Amino acid sequence: MHCFINKRHILLGIIALTISSQSVVYCQQYPKKDKRRTDPAFDTVKITKPEDLSYVPQYAGKGTVFVNGDKLATSQNGSRCIMMRFYAKELPEDVINWYRGALTQYGWVIDARQTKSTFITGLKNKEGLRITVDAQAIAERAPDGQPYRSRFLIRFVEGKPLNTDS
Repeated sequence: MHCFINKRHILLGIIALTISSQSVVYCQQYPKKDKRRTDPAFDTVKITKPEDLSYVPQYAGKGTVFVNGDKLATSQNGSRCIMMRFYAKELPEDVINWYRGALTQYGWVIDARQTKSTFITGLKNKEGLRITVDAQAIAERAPDGQPYRSRFLIRFVEGKPLNTDS
């Protein structure tokens, strides 16, 4: 029994020493600042008015208001990515139904795999275009104090054209 206790004490001592040495190393590393930079290709620029997107129909709902947006600061291979947020007085389903019809009229192919009642994706592969509209119901008033019923986000990506029929 005496031998067992000694081994146990030795084992506990080793564990305590290991834990305390690891916390010293951790504490010594903690104050250092992380100097990694993000890839500049993913830096965004805030936009304060809607971007003119000739390929994308502008929502025709009553009292639609642009909230804000972002776009990639740099473009690689001529691509661009823009996100714009809006408030609308219509329900999210109405916004998506409007975009379903309007995008079809503008020659977009609706991606059925990525389309739901409050979410729609359109493709123009020959031109390298993709649009996603995501609408959410809101119960609060918008920053301008008006009672809007939905908030929607448009994500527009223009990239390298694909050699397909859609």
